[in-house]
Amino acid sequence: MNTPSSLLPEGADAWLRTLASPRTANNYRAALRVLQQFGEATHRTPTNTPLPRAGEKLLPAFERWLKKQAAYSQATQRFYLAVARRWQGPADKQFVALPEGSDDFLRAKSTRSARTGLSYRTALRALQQFAEETGLTDSSIPLPLSQAHDEILADHYEWLRGREYSDPTRNSYLTTARLFYKWQDGARPRHLPANVSAVAMEARLEHRYGTRPEYSTPRLPEDRIGQLLGYYREALAGLNPQMRGYKHKRLLYLRNHAILLTLYSTAGRVSEVAQLKRRHAGHEFARVVGKGKKARELFLTQDARKAIQDYLNLRGDDSASDLFISHGRQVGRALSTSQIWRIVEDASRHKFGEKAGKPNVPVRPHDFRHLRAQHLLDSGMPLEDLQALLGHKSPATTRTIYAPRTPRAKLKDQLQRYGASVTDVVGSARTGKPPTTA
Repeated sequence: MNTPSSLLPEGADAWLRTLASPRTANNYRAALRVLQQFGEATHRTPTNTPLPRAGEKLLPAFERWLKKQAAYSQATQRFYLAVARRWQGPADKQFVALPEGSDDFLRAKSTRSARTGLSYRTALRALQQFAEETGLTDSSIPLPLSQAHDEILADHYEWLRGREYSDPTRNSYLTTARLFYKWQDGARPRHLPANVSAVAMEARLEHRYGTRPEYSTPRLPEDRIGQLLGYYREALAGLNPQMRGYKHKRLLYLRNHAILLTLYSTAGRVSEVAQLKRRHAGHEFARVVGKGKKARELFLTQDARKAIQDYLNLRGDDSASDLFISHGRQVGRALSTSQIWRIVEDASRHKFGEKAGKPNVPVRPHDFRHLRAQHLLDSGMPLEDLQALLGHKSPATTRTIYAPRTPRAKLKDQLQRYGASVTDVVGSARTGKPPTTA
C-alpha cells in the first residue's frame, strides 16, 4: 500500500483550523490524507490535486476501498470514514460562521481545556445557525451583538427544543449562550446594546419556561451498568484454553476487565484513567492531571488493584510504561480515550445486543463515574468528600448532579433521624434550648 498523501482534500485545511483540540486536528488530518490517497489511487482526482468535496458516491467508494487495505483495522476504517463523512458534510453546516465577539469570548473562557474550547465553539455555531434561520443575520454573516435583545435566550432555547438534540446537548448549548451574553454584558467597554442586559435575558427565559432550564445528567438503570462491570469476567470464564489465540484473548479480557473496574472504583474521568502508568499498580493512590489541567489523585480500591495485577501478571515484563496499552497493531502504545470508549461500547453491544450497528444500551465510560458517585452519596459519604473524590471545583456542582437523585427512602430516613418535630421546635422557642431530634 502506498504512503498516505501529504496533500489534503478540498477545504480540509480551513476545517481543521476550526478544531480547538490539536490532538483531534492531527487525527483528522491523518484520516484526510488517507482520503486524498484514495482519491488519487482511484483516479477521482489527479495526483497532487485536492480531492473535490462534491464527488458522486464518494463515501461508499471510500468505504469499499478501505476494506481492501489490510493495514487498517476495522476501528481505524470506521474512524476514517466518519471523518470523511464530516468533511463532506453540507458546507453551510461545516463552515458556519460564529457570532460577533466569539473569538474574544473563547480566548477568555477556553484557557483551561482544549475540550472546553471545542464545546464552546460548537455551541456558538448552534447560536449562529439559530440566528441565520430566524432572520437575525444573513447566511455566513456573524450574528451582530447589536442584534441581541432580551428575548434572545428564550428564542434560542425554543429553537433548540425544535431540533433533534439530546437533552444534555440542548442544555449545554443554552448554557454556553448564557455565558456568552453574560460575558459580553460584563465586558469593558460593554458590548451589548444599551437597553439590553444579560439579567433581562435570564428573566425572560425563566418567565417563558417557568424556570430556567438546568443541566441534567441522563442515567442508565443501575442494574445495567452493574451487569456490565462483570461482563469481561464472565467472558474470561467462557474462554476455551484449547482455542486458537487463547492467551492473547485472555490478555485482552483481563485488561478490559481491569479498565472497567478502574473506571468504577476511582470514579475517574476516562481521560484520567487513560493516564495511569504501570508504576501505579499496587498503590492505593495515583496522581494524574484532571479537568482544567489540575493535578488530582485517583483512589484504586482493592478490587481494582487485583484486576490490574491479574492483567499485568499475564502481560509480563515489557518496556511500556503506561498501564493500559494496546496489544494489537500498535502494541505497547497507551490506549487513547476513544479506544477505552470502544472497549466499553463493545462490552455493551455484546451484553445487551445492538440495533442498526449501535448498542441497545449505550453505556459510556462516564456512566461508571456517575454510578460510583451516586452509590457513595447514598451510602452516607459527605458531599464535600465526594466533591474532593470527583475533582469538582465546587460542592455546588456535585450537589446539582447527584443530590437530586438521592432516593426518597434515604431522604425520609435522614429527616426522621435529624429532623425535630414541631412540638420540639415550639418548646425550644420557649426554653431557649436547641430542639431535640429523633
